[in-house]
Amino acid sequence: MKLFIKQLLFSFSLLTSLLLFSQSDIEDQIYMHLNKTSDLRTRLDYDEALKHGNIALSLADKINDHEYKSRAYRELGRVLMDDNKLDEANIHLSKAADIQRRNNLIEELARTRNAQGLLHTELGNYHQALVYFDEALKIYKSLSLFSNRTKVLNNKGKLFLAQEDYKKANETFSDALDAAKKFALEYEKAEISIFKSQALNKLDRRKEAINTCSRAIDIGTANQYRWIIIQGYKTLSNIHEDNGNPSKAIELLKTHNKLIDSISRISKVRLTAEAYAKQNSAEQEKRIEQQEEIIQQKIEQEERNQVLTFLGLAFLILFFSFIIFLFNNNQKRKKANLLLQSTNYQLIIAKDEAEKATKAKANFLSTITHELRTPLYTVTGLTDLLLDEDPKESQKGYLKSLRFSGDYLLNFINDILDVNKIEANKVELEKIPFDLKKLSKEVLFTQTKVAKDNNSKLCLNFEDSIPEYLLGDSLRISQILINLVSNAIKFTKNGVVNLNVIKTGSTLNTIDLLIEVKDTGIGISYDKQDEIFESFSQGSVQINRKYGGTGLGLTIVKNLLELMGSKIQLKSQPNVGTTFFFKITLDHAKRESIEVPKTTEIFPTDLLDILQNKNILLVDDVKINQLITQKTLTKKEINCVTADNGEDAILRVQEQQFDLILMDIHMPGIGGVEATKQIRLLDANIPIIALTAITIEKEDLIMFNEAGFNDILSKPFKADTFFKKIYLQLIKSTT
Repeated sequence: MKLFIKQLLFSFSLLTSLLLFSQSDIEDQIYMHLNKTSDLRTRLDYDEALKHGNIALSLADKINDHEYKSRAYRELGRVLMDDNKLDEANIHLSKAADIQRRNNLIEELARTRNAQGLLHTELGNYHQALVYFDEALKIYKSLSLFSNRTKVLNNKGKLFLAQEDYKKANETFSDALDAAKKFALEYEKAEISIFKSQALNKLDRRKEAINTCSRAIDIGTANQYRWIIIQGYKTLSNIHEDNGNPSKAIELLKTHNKLIDSISRISKVRLTAEAYAKQNSAEQEKRIEQQEEIIQQKIEQEERNQVLTFLGLAFLILFFSFIIFLFNNNQKRKKANLLLQSTNYQLIIAKDEAEKATKAKANFLSTITHELRTPLYTVTGLTDLLLDEDPKESQKGYLKSLRFSGDYLLNFINDILDVNKIEANKVELEKIPFDLKKLSKEVLFTQTKVAKDNNSKLCLNFEDSIPEYLLGDSLRISQILINLVSNAIKFTKNGVVNLNVIKTGSTLNTIDLLIEVKDTGIGISYDKQDEIFESFSQGSVQINRKYGGTGLGLTIVKNLLELMGSKIQLKSQPNVGTTFFFKITLDHAKRESIEVPKTTEIFPTDLLDILQNKNILLVDDVKINQLITQKTLTKKEINCVTADNGEDAILRVQEQQFDLILMDIHMPGIGGVEATKQIRLLDANIPIIALTAITIEKEDLIMFNEAGFNDILSKPFKADTFFKKIYLQLIKSTT
């Protein structure tokens, strides 16, 4: 009986607590969803962040809590701002500020003003951004929340940095740094120091800039702040470069690169955890829905509290027992959910870090490619100009060697980018009709000079029963064959290189081929054959140092064939020769899909007549590159007018009529894309060719086309390609 009474009292107490389910329980849920929104935003998962933010907003609206409602609007605004939906972000932040102002939520208003300042900095509304930052600082000062001023001062400094007001930026960062030191905010102290060093560098106070940035790196190293360390080395490299110390800049850039690679290796280990997270995502979604359903049930239960209090004791005893059963089960589910949420959180962090590392690597490669191609254009361009100036015989050899080195470095950069694109799954295979026999002949023709230099013979053995036209990616197949043939020639002197294309089977719609590249060269030792296809393996590095080449050709072949569902194989015997071979299945090309290409003359006879006395506007912010391109044009008796940036280009078009525009993409102020858009408002028909040193991706082509470019030319370029593109655009514009 005593046990029954105890159980009855416990049941009554439990029911009472449920019946009095209060606003604080809902507030706990709102707090959880707001934290989830913030976490997901930092992990760039914007869709999930918006989902949790809207749940928090809905719950806050139900209990009419103004503070939580305004915080939900602010968090949603920050998510939309990071997702580059700036107009929607502005609406949400304005709603948050309005609620906070009407309900005298002063501290929350300061946080919202800081967020609005960042938003208007992104929008380029610098004056309004400054107003918001100053208001936030004023509020924090009135509330004596001096530590909170640190982030606002840092953001205000970034605003002045964006306005190129480096003196004010430095002063503001100094104030922010003092506050960070006072309140022992180590991460903020390191971050502010990096941005302060950038301002000092722009003020030509390079020694101070170096010391300030070095201190930031020391803090990052001591506390394992990876972003601080990586950004610190990159900034320090830029400062040394501006200070005329390229060797130190390169050394620091290498350190920066090693850190990125280190993070990438760590990320690979975490990818296993990411795969596990994906496998369980459906189950986790189901549990989240169950949790939200339980919350909704509790809210509905509160509305029925008054009715339930009048139920009889007999019903209460039965109901208590049922509630106890539900409560126990619910507690078990909560524990399981908490464990799963904790595991899921760690897996999401691992996935986020892997994606950040991949993105950082891709951005780094894109940046370094642009920074290498730009001076390469200067080297190759000046070399060509000097060769055309009739140099002494003793100088010609040096100049030709310089030109060869420039071409080699460009090919190496392109190989690195190809490997990176394949590894990042950015290569999309095409399926178009092509003549495999003609393609094979062209591949051998491109290698004729190199083979002749090695006193080697090139032979094509192409089986006659193979159809003339097949469906496939002719560009990638050509890339595979060129790499294999050039590799064979490199190791074959006074010998023979055979390209064999053999039919091994066929169906009504497909044909099976065996393609071999066989040489009589030095062969490959048995212990090196397993690693010959790996990028920069010890064996391939030693071989390529001796015989030349980048060592990436076979890696590209291996990755491309795997993308096509095939596999590269080899048979080799030292001092006898090597055979690289692969099997591939291609579709027959339907007759109606085959377009016989029209033969066009590569160098039209009327080229000089078309180009002579044409007026061309050249837009480039790098003076030496501008000079090289201008001299290249004037040799063909072309009138060339130059502009240093987008603003100058627009003025030139307003003042003078041009036949064609050559537009650089990356320039200070108005860049090439924006300048082209504005020029199109003045003249919709003038041909505009983009000149760029960046790697052209599919999305770049879409952007250039929408901006109004007629064609794109990658730097450094060959003169014949340069003039052919100009010729074709001039012909199109006159027909």
